[in-house]
Amino acid sequence: LSAQGTLEAIEKWAYVDANASVSQQSVSAFGTRSSDSALINSNRTEVSSFQVSPYVRGRLAGLANYEARWRAASTSGQGSTADSSSQETSLRVSSDASSFRRLGWSADYSQQTSKFGSRESRTMERMSGTLFFSATPDLRLLARGGSENNDLASLNNKQYTTWGLGGVWKPTDRT
Repeated sequence: LSAQGTLEAIEKWAYVDANASVSQQSVSAFGTRSSDSALINSNRTEVSSFQVSPYVRGRLAGLANYEARWRAASTSGQGSTADSSSQETSLRVSSDASSFRRLGWSADYSQQTSKFGSRESRTMERMSGTLFFSATPDLRLLARGGSENNDLASLNNKQYTTWGLGGVWKPTDRT
């Protein structure tokens, strides 16, 4: 069983994405598998997942686009001690393509907190900025920089710097 949908709560501004599923999954990759889901099998359990994500998006003074989003997700298995949940907040602001044809930019922020079973919550926070230059209609050059702060590998927060250079080439039939 699986369902997903999007609700437009306020016309052209506020939305809510949601999805849910219930399925049968193997407990162990090495256990017995049944070819028929109606057969009783101790290596199979029911797993349910749910996610909801309200968000707003729009334009700022005709020069930039924005999207602010909050997401919550949960997964649980019948009789499982490895249930998980997560929450994420994100914000993206970017130049409007019609206002900035050759030069553009974007700025992103996200914070995610995850919890697996009885373990302590883990947090990851990211910030980044991207500049791009359309050298030709087919070639866009990119430069990106940012930072990440997380406690995924240890109990202490660690900060990392990220950067990158790249390009996007969209060849045409003539190229």
